[in-house]
This record gives sequence, structure tokens and C-alpha cells, in this order.
Amino acid sequence: MPPKLLIFDLGGVIVGHDNDLLWSRLAGLTPHANAAPTAVTIAGAVRGSGIGDGRVSVQELHRSLVDQFQMDDDWERFAAAWSSHFSPMPAMERVIARLASAEEAAHRLRLLSNTNAEH
Repeated sequence: MPPKLLIFDLGGVIVGHDNDLLWSRLAGLTPHANAAPTAVTIAGAVRGSGIGDGRVSVQELHRSLVDQFQMDDDWERFAAAWSSHFSPMPAMERVIARLASAEEAAHRLRLLSNTNAEH
């Protein structure tokens, strides 16, 4: 029996994401941008922040990173860096388009992800 519901994640499934690029760009907003450990330390701070499970908003994360790393407090620059690590995955675009077409509509498509409004 074919599935009636197909559920996809966003990052790494429908769109590519490069977390190393994210950490590097966030580190670039600090006065320590050239210090390689800064990106690694920021990565640890973000991963341990509660951002991935919704306990912390992106605005709260930004404020925390400003306090911890003397990060630039300009929200627009932060928001641009925060979302700059995504890339298209053309092959998946074609798969999703085909699955969503009227001919293939024997099932429903849903997105389930731990992403946030800024992304």
C-alpha cells in the first residue's frame, strides 16, 4: 500500500545548509573574527542555547551572543548572517514538485522542521 502522507525536514533535505559557514559568518560579527576558535565556540554556544527546540528565540540568542562574544548588536546584520548558510538543492526541488503535482497527489506532503521564523 503506498504511503498516504510524506513528511520532509527542511535543512539538509529540501535545502542544503552549511553550518561551518554559519559559524564563520557569526564569528565575523565579533571583534575576534580572525580567531579560528571563535567560530567553534560560537557553534557550541548556539547548539547549547535551546534555539533548536524553541526554548530560546532568535532574538534572545542574538542578545546572548552579543553579551558573550561582543558580537555586533545590529539585528539586520545578525539576521542576514543567521540565514546565510542555506543553499538550493535543485534535485530535491524537482522531487517535491513531482510529488506535489496533480498526477502524484495520492498522498499528502508536509514539512516538519525545527527551523525558525528568521530562516
